[in-house]
Amino acid sequence: MRLNPIYVITGTFIAVSGCSSWDFSRLGGYKSSIYDVKGNAPKAFALPENQEDITSVQDQSKADYHFTLAESYSMQGDWAKAIENYKLNLVYDPTSYRTHFRLASEYVRASLVSQALTECDEALKIKPDFSEAQILRASLYSVLGLHDKARASYAELLKNDPKNQEAEILLGATYLDENKVDQAIGYFEKLTKTSQKSHIAWYYLGKTYLTRPTPTTMNKAEAALQRSLQIEPNFVQSVVELGSILEKKKQYKEALDLYENFQTQYGPDVSIAESLVQTYLLTENYDKAYEHLKTIIELDQGNLNAQLKMAFILVDQKKYKEAIPLLESILAQTPDSDRVRFYLGAVYEEVKDYHAAIQQFREIPKTSKYFADGIMHTAYLYKLLDDPGSAVSVLEKNLEFLDDNPKVFSLYASFLDGQKQYQSSKDVLEKAHTKFPQDAQILYQLGAVYDQLGQSDKSVEKLESLVAMDKNHVEGLNYLAYLYADKTRNLEIAERLARRALTLKPNDGFILDTLGWVLFKRNKTEEAIKALEKAHQLESNESIISEHLGDVYFKISLPQKAREMYQHAVDNERNEQNVKKLKSKLDTLDERLQTEQSVDKDRKPASQN
Repeated sequence: MRLNPIYVITGTFIAVSGCSSWDFSRLGGYKSSIYDVKGNAPKAFALPENQEDITSVQDQSKADYHFTLAESYSMQGDWAKAIENYKLNLVYDPTSYRTHFRLASEYVRASLVSQALTECDEALKIKPDFSEAQILRASLYSVLGLHDKARASYAELLKNDPKNQEAEILLGATYLDENKVDQAIGYFEKLTKTSQKSHIAWYYLGKTYLTRPTPTTMNKAEAALQRSLQIEPNFVQSVVELGSILEKKKQYKEALDLYENFQTQYGPDVSIAESLVQTYLLTENYDKAYEHLKTIIELDQGNLNAQLKMAFILVDQKKYKEAIPLLESILAQTPDSDRVRFYLGAVYEEVKDYHAAIQQFREIPKTSKYFADGIMHTAYLYKLLDDPGSAVSVLEKNLEFLDDNPKVFSLYASFLDGQKQYQSSKDVLEKAHTKFPQDAQILYQLGAVYDQLGQSDKSVEKLESLVAMDKNHVEGLNYLAYLYADKTRNLEIAERLARRALTLKPNDGFILDTLGWVLFKRNKTEEAIKALEKAHQLESNESIISEHLGDVYFKISLPQKAREMYQHAVDNERNEQNVKKLKSKLDTLDERLQTEQSVDKDRKPASQN
């Protein structure tokens, strides 16, 4: 029985009772008088005696033909052709109340509510007590917001047919349609008293309680649904709703037991399997969820949603090689699914099949919401393939289609930076900053690229704007503090900025380096050493941190430690200019060590003075 307020009723299939013609010559011993004047065929095979009757038979035959076609198209889901043939049926059989009703049902499928209502009226003009048309008409009244007319229609139907359970339920549903929850609760409570053995009534009472979820109504809903299942243990809808209540109470074991027991006794059922999947996913039991997804697919082989969930579980479990053929199969069934294509590309990326990943990402159309991410992943993968030129090119070619996405500008600029195209990067970022003045990442990169171009004042200006806009931008706080320290200005402010950054991101070696360098510039040498030594422990291969620590050691006359740090910095530095600078410091330090050793040799013991 269909319980929703608006639905398509399939109705009763009317068997074809007429034929367009008979081949009387093949009837053996029986022949029509047209062929044999000596004997008459039985009445069942006799032709009509007058022209009017012949026309009637022909019309009925055509009517049956179009009705059969309409039913066939309806079963195929082709409502347009079904409507066309039901209309042709009415041309030849205008008094068919059932055809009017079937036409109304197809109009519902086509979301043509007014036309559906008209056809219901036509059916009821011919047969006023046709209950299926009465129910559909009342349901359409509800859809149109004519709830009083809907209730009047249901009441009229129940007056003539007091045991029509569907009408009883849908009458109560009209109160819910109007959000008259109290009236709905009252109605269904009364209905469960007059129809105590109606599992449907108890089910709807539980559903109605759930429209106002409080601890009290949840308990009442649970009791009503349990009563429904006592009456009809295999009523799926009550199992699903009761299970959802248990889930909301976080009684996951009880919900799972409920579902599993149903499947064992009455299943398998797709709805219950879906509930099992959802609950097992909530409890992170992915193996069990996967098992029930297989059940769904066995029952509904075309269920792509279940297949996709299986793929996601495999991805979550890092079973990428198993996920790939499943995603490829889904994509073959839905080649226009940009979502599936994007995830397939992402899985290829995880298994480091970068060319296959790029192929999937590049096939995502510009109209897709996944297009921007696809382009950014493509660029990133080209970089991993040591092809930065292609990375820059793919972003450059698609920037006009993605100019509403600040992340694309940010990534494009970062790749230009990587190729030391600082001026081009600056131009891109300035354009982006004009379009997205409140985007912190764009402003941060703009400050950094001005520093690369040697325009430190511009860099400071951008970073000051950034930290004024976002006081918690860790990288901005750190960078500005470092620039202040490097220029030996605003050192007190620089210390505050560095300490705030460290509070937001403790044990970060680069922030500790900035703080240590600021403290060194403020002559807080002991604190500087502690900060820089910790920074070196965290980022031992970072050349600049080793150099800073060497500078502090040199200042407090620890030349051997200083030399060790400078050499460590040289070993980890790739920039030739910086290597020359570090070697110069080593040369200066070695000269100093040689001088000190020479002085030590010329000294006499105190006892000889």
